[in-house]
Amino acid sequence: MKLNEEVSRKAKDLLDDPLVQEVLEILEDRAIAEWKQSDPKDTEGRDHAWMTVRVIEQFKTELSSIAANTRITAWNRRLRGKT
Repeated sequence: MKLNEEVSRKAKDLLDDPLVQEVLEILEDRAIAEWKQSDPKDTEGRDHAWMTVRVIEQFKTELSSIAANTRITAWNRRLRGKT
């Protein structure tokens, strides 16, 4: 994916969107509850819940990275003296 200012702005908008935050929190809370309530012998169910939490974290991290991309590029250009 080619990162540009519009893509970075959209990623930041998603991160800042209260609805998106709420949905991600609900999904994460649900997965954690499933994990806590699962039978210790249900390794498949526990693994699925854990992977769900990890995917949500990775999604947030990737959006944060994309949102920060243009700021980092601009900062690096300033450091090199190329505005």
